[in-house]
Amino acid sequence: MNDSPHHLTSVILAIPTWVGPLLFLPVARSHLERGGPRALWRAWLVTVLAFGALSAAGWFLAPDEAGWPLAAVAGEVVLIGPALAAVAVVLQETRGASLPLHNRMTIAGVVGMGALLLCFMPAALVSSLLGGGEIGGGC
Repeated sequence: MNDSPHHLTSVILAIPTWVGPLLFLPVARSHLERGGPRALWRAWLVTVLAFGALSAAGWFLAPDEAGWPLAAVAGEVVLIGPALAAVAVVLQETRGASLPLHNRMTIAGVVGMGALLLCFMPAALVSSLLGGGEIGGGC
């Protein structure tokens, strides 16, 4: 059996998750500058929901061993939600600091990517408890 197309599809669908905090950085910065913290957290919610929808779509394109997409969506939300929240908090809290924007963005990106790595195990646990077999699009 050749499982390469399924694996390739899973890897391609996982890329947005693994760079999610970096993709969220410009969105978070622009919403924070235009609308303040309230707009930032609204953007966070919309982005987390979009990642959940992407995960559900990915489940239909390359399903794991789960019988339904809830396990993939829940795992994705547990994985990406705190990582994007870490980016948002760092940008929000450093807004009044004397750091240049580039340094603030770098710090937020590093913290977000670190949070993504820390959230992998809880996300995998939630997904497996709900009957899923993979997390983050199959990577």
